[in-house]
Amino acid sequence: MQLKLHMLLFAVLSAVSGCLEISNEITINEDGSGKIIQSVDLGQVLPAAEKNAGEDVKAKLPDLKTDTVYALAVFAEGLRDLSDVEKSMIKKGELRVTIDSKAKKFFVATALPFAAVEEIEMLQSVSEKIITEFVNNTGAELFHRHRDEIPVLKTIDEFFTTTYADGQIARTLNSKKYETVANDDFLLQMREAALSGRIMKSNTVFNLPRPVSKAEGQQATVSDKKHKVTISADINDLLDEAQRLEFKIEY
Repeated sequence: MQLKLHMLLFAVLSAVSGCLEISNEITINEDGSGKIIQSVDLGQVLPAAEKNAGEDVKAKLPDLKTDTVYALAVFAEGLRDLSDVEKSMIKKGELRVTIDSKAKKFFVATALPFAAVEEIEMLQSVSEKIITEFVNNTGAELFHRHRDEIPVLKTIDEFFTTTYADGQIARTLNSKKYETVANDDFLLQMREAALSGRIMKSNTVFNLPRPVSKAEGQQATVSDKKHKVTISADINDLLDEAQRLEFKIEY
């Protein structure tokens, strides 16, 4: 089953651009601890994966159904792009793969606990590395291709700097990183896919221990009870007017 999952992951990201939805749900407790759940929804690309994948994958796709959780402690030492500090931080985390091909459902998610809000930004970056490594390492091995030939998943958050303190969260555009957007092959593929209606989307949700007292940002939406803030965006927002995705939250 694990082999099938790896092959499907690689087939989807190799064959299809667009149709990705990346979600971050960050829950902060009163003492500053909490959990980050980052998920990638690939359900919309399953039909295209069935069409473009190799014959061995196509034969397994119609009846593939699983909901599997892996302890990240098992993968930590094998993730070459992680530092020793990052590896130690994820050992209590999990990687979950949920697939129901008949229902067109396909999710890959990490769940990472943190002890203080200052750890959140690093853990988000680590989570993205884990999902990318999971795909790249397996694809290189199974398809005998160099890692550099395998598509690298990028997220909108990568082009921003988010700071966390007690009672405050702020995201600002990282101008130096943003200079690379125009030449980024993955993002250019996402832009091309968006022109045909296959749009890469991003959602960030903050579950807060206290009510929001102030929320700035054109894409920030505060819930009625003021304990939840949602920031939604898509690839066009990033490429056309990235400043719209900046925000500041006080609670």
